Amino acid sequence: MIKFERIYGSESKGYRVLIDGLWPRGVSKEKAAIDLWAKDIAPSEDLRQKYHDGDLDEMAFRAIYLTELSSNPATAEFLQTLKDHPDSILLYASRENHENNAKVLANYLTRQGVAFETGSSSTNETTQA
Repeated sequence: MIKFERIYGSESKGYRVLIDGLWPRGVSKEKAAIDLWAKDIAPSEDLRQKYHDGDLDEMAFRAIYLTELSSNPATAEFLQTLKDHPDSILLYASRENHENNAKVLANYLTRQGVAFETGSSSTNETTQA
């Protein structure tokens, strides 16, 4: 089963995928032990910056990021990667409990039929599809 974890302190074994567009501060590439940096499916730089600056609320961020995912050619390849690696750990840096790219991505992937481990740490909305 696929699960989400915050990269800080994560030592889970499996196919480790960083889903952020920026490398997390203070994490060495050796310690992160990333198999794939899926920055192509992260929110665009413009979207990330507008949300970070407070120019967009959570609902607007969610709507725009879902649109980006739906129209992004890299998303289909990412979905195939998850099918090829059902033991994936999707890693993110955000410590925010409210909306973040991991929560939006989890929602999108669930709609695409991706199953997550119950109790996955990034979202209260983890499901098995």
